[in-house]
Order: sequence, then structure tokens, then C-alpha cells
Amino acid sequence: QSFGRTKSVDESCVPGVLKQIEYYTNLQESQKYMAPAKQTLFFIWGGGNDIFDNIAKLESYFSKDLPHVLHQLRLYYETGKSMPVSSHVVLSHPIQNLKEAVMRLESTGAMPNQIYVFTLPDLSTTPMVREMAGDPQSIKGKIILAAAKALSYGYDFDLKETLKGTGLAASHVIPVASMFRTILKQESATKKDITDGCAQQAQGFTTCGNYAFYDEKHPTYTTEQYFTNQLMGYL
Repeated sequence: QSFGRTKSVDESCVPGVLKQIEYYTNLQESQKYMAPAKQTLFFIWGGGNDIFDNIAKLESYFSKDLPHVLHQLRLYYETGKSMPVSSHVVLSHPIQNLKEAVMRLESTGAMPNQIYVFTLPDLSTTPMVREMAGDPQSIKGKIILAAAKALSYGYDFDLKETLKGTGLAASHVIPVASMFRTILKQESATKKDITDGCAQQAQGFTTCGNYAFYDEKHPTYTTEQYFTNQLMGYL
């Protein structure tokens, strides 16, 4: 299983997806492993941190014009073309990195039917984007939330299209957004807080079961349990 950023290990305390796969392939070579067993499954989930990092970099460049930033990122992921920004602003491209991750696994002997790649949830549901939007009923708030939703769905579509070149079946690109919508409805129905992060409310870890999100962008253990049940049903 690979998860986290798709970038270099030097930029996070958690190794990025490509670095994790590099560790795996190096171990294979050092131990003279054969190709992975047929029952082995690989789950790759990354990209969310890259998007938030890119937003932070572009906000300062575009004078905190967040709707414009989200729109530019949407075009960037769709076309793969360079952004009209300073050469000092280095952006990551998680879609291409995830494609590279799949291809590296396949080069070790993993078959396409052994590999699953997760898309991203609707980022407009995260406490971080909600905080950026401010009042969700204001014109500015509605524009930011709509732009974040468009970025999320555009990213997921572009990821699916890009992964077609790796041999992965469409069913092996897991639709996280639809699963997460169902989960948030379930948690809202049971009176859980689906708006704020548990950590931001200075709650103890043991009380985070009342929250959908642990911090500004990561789900709580309770939410992950919901997601695991959804995933098992999908598989």
C-alpha cells in the first residue's frame, strides 16, 4: 500500500508514493524477490497534499485570488502544460506521478489487475477549503466552493483518462468522491461534526469519533472505518 504525497521524501515526514515504491523495488532487488504473488494487491492513494501545497504556492503569486488559483490548477492538471508563473514557483503534478507509480509497479512484475488507484474526494468538503471560503452563503464563498468542487472532479476525470495508458481497467480506479459523499451523509445523520476538524477544536484524540475530519484535510479513524466498509463493498 502506498499513500501520502506523490513528491519527494525530502518534502514530507512521510515518504511520497514514488519514494515508497522505490523502497519496495530496491528491497526486491536486494532480496532477489520474484514477481509479486498473484494474490498480492497494491493500493495507491496520493495527490491531495500536492494539490493543497500547489494552492498555497499559487495563492501568494496570484495575490490570494483563490478562485483564479483553483481554475488555473484545473487547467494545469487537464493539459499538463506549464503554469504562467515565476520559475521559482515549482508545482508538482500528482496525476503524472501516479501514472509513473503504476508503471514502476508493473515493471516489477505486478499485473494491472493487481493494482488499484484511488481518486480524490470532493475537496470542497474539507475543513481547509471551507475555511478558505468563509461564509458558504456569500458570493465569494459559493464561488470558492464551486471552484474547489470543479477542480476535484476535473482532477479525478483526468486521472482516470491518464491511467488508461497503463493498462488499468476503469474499475481499478476507485471513485473516492462518491464513496465520501455517502460517508458524510451517514455521519451527518448520526450528528457527527462534518464541518470542523477535531484537532482545530482542541478535542482529545479519544473524542474524535464525533468528527468526520481529524484536522483540516485528513479523516478521523471513524471516517476511515466507514470508508473501509464502502471499499470492501466496491471490491
